Amino acid sequence: STDVELFQETLAKVTKKNVDAAKQFVGNFAARGGTDIDLALRKALEMKTNDKRPYLVVFLTDGKPTIGTTEPKRIIDNVKQKTAKDIRTFVFGVGHDVNTHLLDQIASSSRAATQYVSPEEDIEVKVSSFFDKVNAPVLSNLKLNLGKVRAYDTYPKLLPDLFKGNQLLVLARFREKGDYAIKLTGEINGKQKEFVYEGSYPEVNKENKYIPKIWANRKVDYLLDEIRLKGENKELVSEVTALGKEFGIVTPY
Repeated sequence: STDVELFQETLAKVTKKNVDAAKQFVGNFAARGGTDIDLALRKALEMKTNDKRPYLVVFLTDGKPTIGTTEPKRIIDNVKQKTAKDIRTFVFGVGHDVNTHLLDQIASSSRAATQYVSPEEDIEVKVSSFFDKVNAPVLSNLKLNLGKVRAYDTYPKLLPDLFKGNQLLVLARFREKGDYAIKLTGEINGKQKEFVYEGSYPEVNKENKYIPKIWANRKVDYLLDEIRLKGENKELVSEVTALGKEFGIVTPY
């Protein structure tokens, strides 16, 4: 409701007294006035003080930025400036009148995710499901090393964290054929973990013909995000159009 109000100036310990007080604080919220997304996020991100533990921000919003800084690019830049490598900002967009591009960028810039909740859905179900997921982390700060294979057009560009029950799908193109060793590294409880997978790249593989279209969809999504964020240019529009025609993907062009 226009202004940004804090429950406390610093992070609060999880005690019954604090939980009860927080519930009362939230219970007094009133949906009126404008939405200052930028300041709310900056206040939350500035509270991080302990570098020895993950820091998760859960951001629930029912609209577009209408107060304070309202330009999406500036909001995203401000979020990136205050996001350390161990901060994750998970976003819930509630209702139909939300800036999905802005919310997706806020989440993806910290390797987190966005969920959207329509007015007829029960937000409690989605928040509970989210908590079950982040309560069982598997790996964070993932890196994928394809060794001697020259891969390009890889999506996603930034690998998200991995949680129990989730899968990570990485799509790319490659030039060389032959044997390979893929190395996946990440962190769990502050310790580095490494996994090595061996196999071979064929010169031609006529099985699994659906994979190129999945890759093309991912690239089109990436290019459309670039266009929405930075504006149209001839090269990006031409690439989106060509991929859409080649792979049968409906795009704005």
